[in-house]
Amino acid sequence: LELAQEALFQRRTVSAYLFAKDRIFATLTLDDAELALYDKMFEALAPRLARPAVVVYLRARPDVLLARIARRARAYAADFDRGYLSDLAQAYDRFFARYTDTPLVVADTTELDLVQQPDEVDRLLDAVLSHGVGALHYAPGRR
Repeated sequence: LELAQEALFQRRTVSAYLFAKDRIFATLTLDDAELALYDKMFEALAPRLARPAVVVYLRARPDVLLARIARRARAYAADFDRGYLSDLAQAYDRFFARYTDTPLVVADTTELDLVQQPDEVDRLLDAVLSHGVGALHYAPGRR
């Protein structure tokens, strides 16, 4: 018996972590000796980890990110450094511009508030689930 919508019954795992992008933080925070050690550990561990079926990169301008961080009102993020956040956002953009390990969906959320616009979450999810190979640049508000 074949199911017409077999994908509906497959188990899916969603994670907010991608091991491959961990090196972004390492390059921004470690000195050369620490980074060399990190790279050795990374190379030993990376082949042993499961790869995701698809990666979703939700990007936004640093000023929007700072506003969202402030809105969450977490004590540990009260004095988030704007320069570090800008460097981090640029590093993420560079990383995902070269990312080819799995299918990738890039969604610029600068003008999109997924918390306040739940219908956009559904549209984005549809784009993620229907995406095949390569990179897809998701345009909010369009199907």
